[in-house]
Amino acid sequence: MKNQPINKHIEQLNYIEYGGKNKFDKNYIDLQNDNSNYKNINNIFRGANVRNLFLYEYSQNKDLIEFIAKNENIPLENILLTAGADSALHHTAETFLGINKKSLIPIPSFPRYEFHTKVVGAKPIFLNLFGKNELDKLEFIKAKLNQKKVDLLFIASPNNPTGESFHYKDLNNFLSKINKTIIVIDQALAGYFNDSLSPLVLKFSHVVIIKSFSKLYNLPGLRIGYIIASESLIKFIKKTISPYELSTPSIEIVKSYLGNPFNVTFRKKEVHKSIEYIKKNLELNFSLTKGPFILIDGSKKIPFLYEKLLENKILTVNGKNFRGLEKKNTIRVILTNHQSVKELIKVINFLINLNL
Repeated sequence: MKNQPINKHIEQLNYIEYGGKNKFDKNYIDLQNDNSNYKNINNIFRGANVRNLFLYEYSQNKDLIEFIAKNENIPLENILLTAGADSALHHTAETFLGINKKSLIPIPSFPRYEFHTKVVGAKPIFLNLFGKNELDKLEFIKAKLNQKKVDLLFIASPNNPTGESFHYKDLNNFLSKINKTIIVIDQALAGYFNDSLSPLVLKFSHVVIIKSFSKLYNLPGLRIGYIIASESLIKFIKKTISPYELSTPSIEIVKSYLGNPFNVTFRKKEVHKSIEYIKKNLELNFSLTKGPFILIDGSKKIPFLYEKLLENKILTVNGKNFRGLEKKNTIRVILTNHQSVKELIKVINFLINLNL
């Protein structure tokens, strides 16, 4: 628009919708979205304190922070509640990035790292690490940080779309050698294995860890996430947080849900069973996941894998949606429904035999 005071870096952005119900009928197997059925869901809603709905809630709810602190074994002062992990990414970018600043984004990865870099006027630098092992990834990242002045590094553990993770020991060693860059570790997909990296913030003052109630707890619609960082970093990020960041219904429902651990235990078991089944039965290459997603490579065995599965009424996420995988024949699959994963493998192996 001419003569309008719109920031150039905002003009260059595209609006993208995520979430919602898929547009296909119920006969499709949905491995694109997490449609896990809850047990005791009515009890969870009944347990929420609806009388508080008529009040503004403190965005930094004491009860919820105390639960997180106990669960993460982290002091209260190192925790900041946000409206989902996406909001946590935004507040972190707002605090540490801006015009003439740069972020480093290993790819393939969650597209929102790029968005939150650009929305504050900073420049993303991409580093394609697809197919590299964990230690090689960290070496490549370290080399790139030494080559260029980077203000903030985004890494995910587990990663979206691959589900691949970094081990605590390896990250600890890496972080001890990098101290001039803010390191944001996205752990929104963590919790399915014993993979928490939260203690790193007590050792390294330049580390920010982001987590969420959206994946492991399967409560994305409530929009509650949190940041774990050193007290000094929390103090600055907190300045960007609205006093109305979280809604009262969201807080009350989450607090009630936390008293029903069955759902989390069930989801962990489903993911573990799905991964083991894939290891034993899938005749294609796949990522070594430690999260609720896995990336499957159709390679030359099943050309147009995403489209072929769609023809067989199976919904997955096309790998081409992720920067760095545009030329690959891959799909991302959610692992929280073991029965649906079994159906997927059955169809994939059938398609392989069909092409022989």
